[in-house]
Amino acid sequence: MSFKTTKIVLAAAAVLSFSSATAFANLVSVTWGDNRVHILDDTFNNLSSFAVGQTNPNGVGTDGSTIWVGTFIDSTVRAFDFSGNLLYSWGGAGFGNLQGLDYMNGQIAIANGNQIQFRNALTGALNSTITGPNITGTIEGIDFDGTLLWAIADSNLYGINPLTGATVSTISNAAAGVCSFDGTGNASMSPTRMGLACSNGNWFIVNSSNGAIISSGNNGLQMFGLDHVPGVVPEPGTLALLGLGLGFLGLRRARR
Repeated sequence: MSFKTTKIVLAAAAVLSFSSATAFANLVSVTWGDNRVHILDDTFNNLSSFAVGQTNPNGVGTDGSTIWVGTFIDSTVRAFDFSGNLLYSWGGAGFGNLQGLDYMNGQIAIANGNQIQFRNALTGALNSTITGPNITGTIEGIDFDGTLLWAIADSNLYGINPLTGATVSTISNAAAGVCSFDGTGNASMSPTRMGLACSNGNWFIVNSSNGAIISSGNNGLQMFGLDHVPGVVPEPGTLALLGLGLGFLGLRRARR
C-alpha cells in the first residue's frame, strides 16, 4: 500500500469513526410554545426542528420517512418529510379532543378523549374505533410497539389490544405526579425501553416491562407528543461525511 493510499484510508476511517459518534435521529416530538416538530437523539437532545404551521400540536407519529402531526385546535393531521416540507393534510369533525397520535400499519391511531380512532394515513377516512382503558381522565399519548398500543394515562401506562381495546398489560408511569397531565407522550424505543415526555421538559427512559426508571433528564422543551423513529435515521450531516469518506476510497480505486 502506497503512502497516498494509506493517507486516504486513514482519512476515510476517521470520517467513518466520526460519523459513528455523531448523533442519530432517534425520536420525534411536538412542542407547544414554539409550535414545532423537534428531532431528538436517544437522550432527548434536540438535533433539529421545523414549524408545524398551527398552534399547540398535540400528537406525533412517524414511519421513518413521513412525520404525522395532529392539532386539536383545527382537528387536522399534517404530514411532513424530515426536512419539514408539508406533504399533505386532512381533518374535519371527529377528533376535536386529540390527545395523542401514532402511525400503525398504514393507519394513524388518534387518542380522542378515552377513545382511539384508526384512520387511513393518506386520506383520514375512519376505519374503526375502540374504547381505551377505564381511566378517570383522558389518554395523553399513545404508541404502537408492534403488538400493543400503549396509552399514557393517569398513574399508569396501559398496553392495549388494538383490535379489541382490551387492556393486556399495565405498568407504572414514572411521569405521574412530577409532570403536568402525568406525562404527555410515550414511545417504544426498543423491546425493553420506553421513553416518556412531559410538557415541562422532563423526560424518562423506563423499563417497558415494569416501568422502572433507567435514565431521566430535562431538555427544556414543552413536549406534547413523542414517537420513536424506526430504523434510527442518521442526520444529513452524518450521511454527507460518510459519503465523503467512501468517495475518497472509490476515487482511489478508480485511479489504480
